[in-house]
Amino acid sequence: MRECFRKINRTYLDGAVYFVTTVTDKRKPYFSSKTLRNLLIKIIEVNAATTKFILLAYAILPDQMHVLLKVDSNKNISEIMRSIKTNFSREANRVIGNKIDPIDEVSRPRLYVVNAKHLRKEYSKEKKKLSRFRWQKSFQDRVIVSEKDLSNCLEYIRFNHLKYGLSKKDVSIYVNINAINNSL
Repeated sequence: MRECFRKINRTYLDGAVYFVTTVTDKRKPYFSSKTLRNLLIKIIEVNAATTKFILLAYAILPDQMHVLLKVDSNKNISEIMRSIKTNFSREANRVIGNKIDPIDEVSRPRLYVVNAKHLRKEYSKEKKKLSRFRWQKSFQDRVIVSEKDLSNCLEYIRFNHLKYGLSKKDVSIYVNINAINNSL
């Protein structure tokens, strides 16, 4: 049986600020693993440097991530998210101990940002057994059109962790809104 995917009409604007949400497959809490959470943050930061977008803020929750970013004129939000999701999936599956599809190795450029052996060792200490990592298909995005809209998104990023019962101590691990002050 073929899955039906609706075509998503995205708005691509040079220099736009986007609020993006993407979720793990079946909402599995992969990011409750400190190792995988830190890997995702590293992948996002490296992608920001290599694909020329400005990371303004992010929140990493157990089963999803929210990012606020400003797109450079030569990239679009779909390319950026494809790069983040593809690179994270590949590296996360290396850390978890899953085999990587050889076609994936050849067809998509890899960001060499991690020492997989070191991260596998870290991950094994957590005593978490997770199945193959996958993202849900696609992602949700919206263009920020006003200061009020930006403020609302920042508040959402700042306080969404409370729905997950994460403590104030955990917030510094999951949420970063410091970049916004230096980038707008």
